[in-house]
Amino acid sequence: MTTRTLNRILRTRTITRRFRAVAASAAVAILLLPAAARAQDDATSVWDGAYTEEQATRGEGAYERECATCHLADLLGDGIAPALVGPAFDFRWSDLSVGDMFVAIRATMPQGAPASLSPRAYADIVSYLLQRNDFPAGDNELPTEEAALNAVIIHREPPAPAAEAEAEAEAADPTVWDGVFTAEQATRGEGAYERECATCHLADLLGDGIAPALTGAAFDFRWSDLSVGDMFVAIRATMPQGAPASLSPQAYADIVSYVLQRNDFPAGDAELPSDEAVLNTIMITSEQ
Repeated sequence: MTTRTLNRILRTRTITRRFRAVAASAAVAILLLPAAARAQDDATSVWDGAYTEEQATRGEGAYERECATCHLADLLGDGIAPALVGPAFDFRWSDLSVGDMFVAIRATMPQGAPASLSPRAYADIVSYLLQRNDFPAGDNELPTEEAALNAVIIHREPPAPAAEAEAEAEAADPTVWDGVFTAEQATRGEGAYERECATCHLADLLGDGIAPALTGAAFDFRWSDLSVGDMFVAIRATMPQGAPASLSPQAYADIVSYVLQRNDFPAGDAELPSDEAVLNTIMITSEQ
């Protein structure tokens, strides 16, 4: 056999091996695509009963041992450790997955010894937090597998039935251009703003360099294409500084009305409500 023939055989074998490797990789990718699609299709909600009552009871015990020192027995936090219920929970976790929550808690808690509990203990604690946020229990325990947890989505409200959701999608949502507050309400909101917010955000709503501006381009960048409900929940969950959620729901609605007025959205005949379900239907759009 000549040297030229030997080299030709070796090159042919190398090309064949490379082709087989590429073909195998492509086959794996093709197999994975349906699996990803199935994971998306199989997504469920925390409203479907993702944990059991017994699991939440175990989680309560683990929470009291490992978490309550900072987050407190009522889950409202000590001022440094955040609240784990109510608006603070909604603001942090809405539209994320239980897997996101599980991973975040495991990676950071307990303080000083993250990831030191068993996967089952973390799943139990997550179950207890879901229970305390009024999500219903079910017949099966919350698993510890991240892939399964990532398929369970945290929704602020129960998902609507398919027909109802389709009808709602077809109906046009109101916007802040439809006059969603009254001039009188905005005047009340101005007084509340001056007492509770102006120290940091200033009387002209342009902020002090640390607290952000609440008008103009800064407002548009932060809130465009979100809902008035998103704005209401965020303000209530974080303000006033040092005492979040300390005002009445009506006072927060009045402050939101004042901020909308200062951003040149028109007043109307009905006051802005404090009902989150209603506020979530009102969209903030930069243009009419």
